[in-house]
Parts: sequence; structure tokens; C-alpha cells
Amino acid sequence: MKLKRRINLKRYKTSQREYLIDFFKDNPNICFTIEEILQKAKENGTGIGQTTIYRNVEKLVDSGFIVKNTIPDTKSSYFRYLDKCGGPAHYHFLCTSCGNIEHAQCNHLNCVTEHVFSEHKFKFDLGRTVFYGVCQNCFKEVL
Repeated sequence: MKLKRRINLKRYKTSQREYLIDFFKDNPNICFTIEEILQKAKENGTGIGQTTIYRNVEKLVDSGFIVKNTIPDTKSSYFRYLDKCGGPAHYHFLCTSCGNIEHAQCNHLNCVTEHVFSEHKFKFDLGRTVFYGVCQNCFKEVL
């Protein structure tokens, strides 16, 4: 099913979808809400509307091109480009204050990942695994 959806994304190209694909590729380390995407689109003069953004973002999520992260205890969701995470295994830390996402390699988390797999027979999908918290910059602002 996902393969079919990927093919459909390629077959039915629209300028709005192309704008969103380029937008996410140009911002691989940042998570955006729909409202932030709409604001950036307005700043760039694309004329793309909120309904079109919602519809196309959901198609991009379904295709596996971007990933949707929901902030616990809220209705807010962030979206980020999934395919730019290549390279060695790493972890994602999403700041619930500013929406920035950090990519980090961590031997301690590698040990946790290995433990979960060996003891619980569960393998994390690191491309989709996100740790939620507050980044160093936002944490300083709170103090």
C-alpha cells in the first residue's frame, strides 16, 4: 500500500505539493506545525491555503516522506522530513518549546536500544523514534 502511495505522489505532482516537498527538504532538522508551514508559505508568496497544506501533508505522511509527531497532552502535531536522517544510527530529540529537532549519537542510548532488542525482542525504528523534552536554549530561557 505504501509503495502505491509513493507512486501516486510521483504521478500526481502539483505545484503546492512540490512546494511542500522542497520546503521539508530545505529544512531537514526542524519540525513544523501546519500553522508554521502556512506562515512560511505566505512569506514566500506561494498562495497555498491551509486546507491544501493539511491535505498534502497527510499524503506526505502516508507516503513515508515526512513523519508526524504529536506533542503529548495537546492536539498539536509537528511534521519533519524523514529521508535526511541517513548515516550512522542516531536519536532524535524534539524540543516541545521551539520545535527544533536535534540528531544525536549516544552510546548510553545505544545500550538501551541493544538491551530492549536482546531482552524484549523489540527493535526500535530510529528514523521514527523521538524523545520529547526542552532543548538547552529554551531551558536557559526558563531559568
